[in-house]
Amino acid sequence: MRNVSAKRIKITMLTLSAFIVLAGLIYSLSENSIGEFRQTHRMNGLDFSITYVSPNQLAGQEVNMLQASFNEQQLDSLTVRYENSLCYDLIITPAGDESPYFGNIAALGASSEQGYTLRKYILNFKLQDYLGLIHKNVLLKPVLTEAEVVQGKDELKIRLVFPASVKDIDNSNYQIVFEDPFWDSGAVTFLQSN
Repeated sequence: MRNVSAKRIKITMLTLSAFIVLAGLIYSLSENSIGEFRQTHRMNGLDFSITYVSPNQLAGQEVNMLQASFNEQQLDSLTVRYENSLCYDLIITPAGDESPYFGNIAALGASSEQGYTLRKYILNFKLQDYLGLIHKNVLLKPVLTEAEVVQGKDELKIRLVFPASVKDIDNSNYQIVFEDPFWDSGAVTFLQSN
């Protein structure tokens, strides 16, 4: 009996050690090199939230997506690959906890199947036409936009990636603008100022 208890303690200690290492990795992946940038605006019954995604977080997400084991050097090289761009997640959800709408948020307000088909086309291929980063009166368009309807959460997640030319705006004033083409919310503007 004593041998079994010692084994359980040893397994518990190993599990605890693995958890502490994992918690440290998660903490290091959540560090933000240009400061926390998270804002939410409520307009026309919807919440528009934007969050900066750091190079460390992007590398961690890629590791998780690939379900591969990476050593620290490989993780560092992934992080370096993402350092020449700015990445944000724009999340659109119904406003408030008790939403009258449940289902595919991208379909909200589409009056026909044809209208919904057009909306899907815009979300997948033309979304960069409705987004921009303004810095020193210069409008920069994202080089990549990726829209995903998150099933079960009633949210639309849009990943925005701005080019390497924005690297010099770290710790500077800029704004990200989403010209809402679907829900009559107008221009939703997120300001970053330091």
